[in-house]
Amino acid sequence: ITFRKAREMVTYLKDGGFIAGNTERVTLDFVTFNAEVNLFVSVKVTFDWTPAGQIRWDWEIQSTSVDTYTVSAFFWARIVSEVAILIMCIFNIFLELYDIMAEIKAFRLGQYLTSPFNWVDWAFFVTHMAAWAQWATLLASTSGFKMATEYRILTDPSAISRYFQTDPAEEHKFLTFKSDVNLAVQGFARYNVLSGIS
Repeated sequence: ITFRKAREMVTYLKDGGFIAGNTERVTLDFVTFNAEVNLFVSVKVTFDWTPAGQIRWDWEIQSTSVDTYTVSAFFWARIVSEVAILIMCIFNIFLELYDIMAEIKAFRLGQYLTSPFNWVDWAFFVTHMAAWAQWATLLASTSGFKMATEYRILTDPSAISRYFQTDPAEEHKFLTFKSDVNLAVQGFARYNVLSGIS
């Protein structure tokens, strides 16, 4: 942008009370969408002003797809492998429960509980099933996801008051959309952590 446009934007932010002479932090938060790979990216850039006059900045980028099961040649291979892995995990849990019952019948439960390998098995089962639960939650939250073709937030940019510059209903729709994307991004991040641990 030009220097003049940047100055106009800063003036707008000052007049609206968004920034002032004692502002310590400004956060730029936005969402982009790549239709070619069906990917949303949430970007947050933070600028911090130090008392010495330095501007420090940091960024955070996270991505997610809200259409996780697009029908393609890969679709059926993915479904079959996911179902097979889930069945194997549940089968292993039942085997472990059978071992516990056998140890209880033989009065050797203490021996089972003191084995570190059994604790490793249960840690794996818990994190693996938690990852599946997080995946199911993510699918449920994104199944009704909708994105409008446009959000006409600015109605009269030349108006003096911000209230008359924007359409509150459109702004609400956009902020709801952005919140939905951020929830999906956070859910996908939690799923990645859990599946990585398991």
